[in-house]
Amino acid sequence: MGWLDDLQKKQEQEKKVATEGASGSNAASGTPGPGSDLGDPSVKKHFCWNCAKEIAVNNFHRQDTCEHCGRSTHACKNCEHYDTAYNNLCRESSADRVVEKESSNFCDFFKPSTRAPGAGSKSANDMKTAADALFKKK
Repeated sequence: MGWLDDLQKKQEQEKKVATEGASGSNAASGTPGPGSDLGDPSVKKHFCWNCAKEIAVNNFHRQDTCEHCGRSTHACKNCEHYDTAYNNLCRESSADRVVEKESSNFCDFFKPSTRAPGAGSKSANDMKTAADALFKKK
């Protein structure tokens, strides 16, 4: 058996696993299969920075857009490293500066964010209430 036979055998096995995963369950036992994320807390979900709707895991290439709002998914605002408290709004110190944080870019450090929509953001009313409480006259 040569390397080509090994490769073909491996491809057949991957195809079989992918076929089972597409169904999302193991037909014999009725349990979730390898392609199912039902009830699996280790499966990370990704959300659009613009509309906050869930994005498919494989939808983060440079030309990809959100299927709900049409905005770019490979953008700084959708990256795990995006942070307004850091220089250039990025926690990755080796990354090149990107001016347009909402547009597609060629950043090699891009990693889809797993932050929940609206995590860490406060409304203007919440911030005003906090400021009033802080500077309240006695």
